[in-house]
Amino acid sequence: MAGKCAICGEYDARYVCESCGRGVCENCFDTKRWVCTDCLSKIVDRMGQPTEAFASYPQNRLLPLFFTGFFIVFIGMALMIVSSLFSGAGSVSGGAVVFIGPIPIILGSGPISLHVFTLAIILTVIGVIFFMRDRRR
Repeated sequence: MAGKCAICGEYDARYVCESCGRGVCENCFDTKRWVCTDCLSKIVDRMGQPTEAFASYPQNRLLPLFFTGFFIVFIGMALMIVSSLFSGAGSVSGGAVVFIGPIPIILGSGPISLHVFTLAIILTVIGVIFFMRDRRR
């Protein structure tokens, strides 16, 4: 983002207010509510509590995403346990992908390990794309 802060005019604008859309510097921006200080004064009273009109204003946009991911992992684990109970005899195969930042660590044995490796590469590319897209905002 190019230009100076729309509020103080002193520093470079690094954030965009979700409420008014102005470019503001880090000193004139609240990262909890993702709004500038002008808009923050409209939604928060003197005691730091949200006003009635903005009581439901989202303070953390990533919380629903976290719970969705947790739910998907939980369902996946439950499906793996149920499928192993009903599968009967067969070969043992498994794999896991652990992400540390954008770097995948792939563990696997058996014929499924190639599929896990492919999935890890795809997820890494998607993660990097989302990261780069969010960094541009």
